[in-house]
Amino acid sequence: GGIRATDTLELFRCPTPNIKGEYEVSFFSHGLRHMAERVIDRVNHLTKGEGLFLARDMQNSHDSMAMALRTQNPVEFVGYCPRYLSPDFWLLLTKNKPMDVVVTVERVNEDAPLNLRLLCKLVAPWPKDFQPCSDSNFKPLKEQEVASSLRGHGAKVKVSPGSRGAADLKASFPSGRSWNVQVKSSRSETAASLSANEQKRLKISASRSGATPVVAKVTPKGTTYTSARSGRKLKP
Repeated sequence: GGIRATDTLELFRCPTPNIKGEYEVSFFSHGLRHMAERVIDRVNHLTKGEGLFLARDMQNSHDSMAMALRTQNPVEFVGYCPRYLSPDFWLLLTKNKPMDVVVTVERVNEDAPLNLRLLCKLVAPWPKDFQPCSDSNFKPLKEQEVASSLRGHGAKVKVSPGSRGAADLKASFPSGRSWNVQVKSSRSETAASLSANEQKRLKISASRSGATPVVAKVTPKGTTYTSARSGRKLKP
């Protein structure tokens, strides 16, 4: 709400299950300014509730996860899903029957700038163990949140650039203890667990540096720290 035509920064809520327990999100089609005039004309004549379809653009040189939007009859590409939602959309397609992932036209703002022209809505079954916004692009803010908390306990913290490496954070406490930390976050009360490969890499990296491998789970209730070796809860 209140977005301006000149805005290049978008704020959005991480999706939570709707009243039917489904994944539901509204978004504007991106990239229309790069499309031909016939595409814009096609967009202007779309109607509310008209079905759209997702098409993975795997050879896109700018984004290998790019997800295009197309009409059915006649077939025309009418922009792209926002880059920040594409990883979730791809997971929804692979974890559900593809035809159960439904995209429709929510509204066409004919007098609006192209970046605000076509509003779409995607609805899909919410898969078991699905965590929205869990792609690495969303991790740095949570990592910084955990880093700030650990610094508040007197630790010196180094954040891995771009979420690279086995550990997201490396913390050294005044007592001489050191932690290699992997951060997991969720909008629900239960954060995702480490995969077997993530856990193995975290343990190896910690052993090499003489640190404790730690999983920091961030939920709306707060942050908990658990040993990746023993599973026991830890205090900074």
